[in-house]
Amino acid sequence: MKKTCFLPFLLVAAVSAVATADTYTNFLTGVSSVAPGGTPTAVGGTWNVNGASLSNVVGKTAFEFETQDESPESAMTLTVTAAPADTNTIVRLDLQVTLADVVDLMESIPEAQSAFAVCTNSYNAWNGSEWVALDEVPEGVDDTQTTNLTVELCYLGTNATLRPRTARFSVGGVALHVRTNGSEWVELATTADNFAGLGVSGSGTFAKADASVLLGVAEYKGVKYGSLSNAVVVAESDEDSNKPAINVVRKTDESVEINGGNITIADNGNVKGEITVDPSVPVNVNPKADEFEDAEGQKVAVTAGEFEIPINISIKGDQPMTNLTVVLPMSNKEIVGTPVKVGGNKIKVTIQTATSVLEGAHPDGVKGLVVNSKLRDYLNAHARETYVDANVSSTSIENALKEERKGANENGLPLYQSYALGITPTTSVKPVTVASDGAADGVSLTIPALEGNEPSGDYTIRYKVGDGEPVSTPTLKIPLPERGAGSSIAVKILFN
Repeated sequence: MKKTCFLPFLLVAAVSAVATADTYTNFLTGVSSVAPGGTPTAVGGTWNVNGASLSNVVGKTAFEFETQDESPESAMTLTVTAAPADTNTIVRLDLQVTLADVVDLMESIPEAQSAFAVCTNSYNAWNGSEWVALDEVPEGVDDTQTTNLTVELCYLGTNATLRPRTARFSVGGVALHVRTNGSEWVELATTADNFAGLGVSGSGTFAKADASVLLGVAEYKGVKYGSLSNAVVVAESDEDSNKPAINVVRKTDESVEINGGNITIADNGNVKGEITVDPSVPVNVNPKADEFEDAEGQKVAVTAGEFEIPINISIKGDQPMTNLTVVLPMSNKEIVGTPVKVGGNKIKVTIQTATSVLEGAHPDGVKGLVVNSKLRDYLNAHARETYVDANVSSTSIENALKEERKGANENGLPLYQSYALGITPTTSVKPVTVASDGAADGVSLTIPALEGNEPSGDYTIRYKVGDGEPVSTPTLKIPLPERGAGSSIAVKILFN
């Protein structure tokens, strides 16, 4: 009598032990019902029995089968039609089958990326190019009864060359080992990223063929993990000096503790549990732009001021968050000061326009202004709409600074020149005469608003009358006109 060989095709699998229970979701029920003649039906897949002889097992949702021979060509196939909820994770196949020795192992299984068979009292796994001997079949195994066979197929990592796919086989809840090295995992040659179907050849009884996929919760360096804590453990042990963020890809209520250094959590609005951090450990939080809330809890575009991020982070011992850094998703803003925990599950941050944005503005076409609190206060007072805008840029700041303020009661100067002079754009720079000094060769003028004021220091400011030499004070000598009444002479303020 022919025996059974199972051919999972387009498979893959290897994963470290997880710190918390992973979540799997079913996408295939391979034997949902069996017709009186033995034909199985599936949910999430379709059977092709390829002319096999079938009969139902009375009183059970199971069927007996016998294929024409033990070759892959005559195998019955169960093809997945449902879309698994994730890729590049782990697929777990839960089978209930009879397991007995085949006459001979197939020489080649060209379309199968893994297979399982019992031959000469040994469990065996196909790795894509050859059979790998696993543990011996223990004494007392009754091959006339259905047995639980679990196959875990690991697709972790998008680069199958750097992280080969592997498979683990368990019989009756006991993991089998590779005979040569004792490993539970068999390395496979496939580069697939999910499970596509199952093939069965030989003869025996088939009662169950369910497939479930691990839901990736967090991803680190291109590898998904079923829990945030597992990703944190991997990142903490990573000696890379430039660690990428742990990207949280699904909502999770899991609470985790961070005890290693320089961890970045890109929570993407998915972290609902509490993150507890050792006060000596640098931790970065990388929120999405649409996570920021105003004081009323409304999602807002990040302009400038105080905002809250809905992520629950606690520092052990209730110490200040001195080692916590919020990495903003927008490059035109920066954090001021230290994040503060508010409301139990939020972080409050103060945000301002980035220094690099202000440094990139050259209102005179040549140089930028020194970025300090004086400049920020000035922009906030006289160009606030531009300064705090969510889409602020060096160009928008530059345009605001070089705009000539010619409105009512404004002095007509470009804004940056008023700032450089240390005055507001509504302060007049019109010269006025000084009480007679008795000089017969000219008239003395001054600019009152510039007497004793404090310039910004960005320019050397001088004052020039006509073709005369520039002077450093706003008290000017206007020579008497030589061309008669009605003559005029220019008074200029120079910024160098």
